[in-house]
Formats: sequence, C-alpha cells, structure tokens
Amino acid sequence: MALIAFRDFELTEEETEQIRALDCGKRYDTATLEEQERNFTAWKPED
Repeated sequence: MALIAFRDFELTEEETEQIRALDCGKRYDTATLEEQERNFTAWKPED
C-alpha cells in the first residue's frame, strides 16, 4: 500500500504573485468535450 503525506502550507502575497506571473494564458488541454468523450469511450484499460 502506498503512503501519501500531505503538508499544510501558506503562500505569502509575494509568492502568490510570482506564481500568477508564470501563467501565460495558454491552455494545454484544448480538446472539446466531444473529443474528450470520444477518446474516453475508446480507452480500453490493460487490466
């Protein structure tokens, strides 16, 4: 069984702004809902 550890943390306003500055507004997942549904229903799990 895998063990997953979560940690609580907070970002300062400056850190939040630095992260926001990284966003260039480009979407990487551009498939339409219809394309996603077609791809998902075509997927056959290995096991």
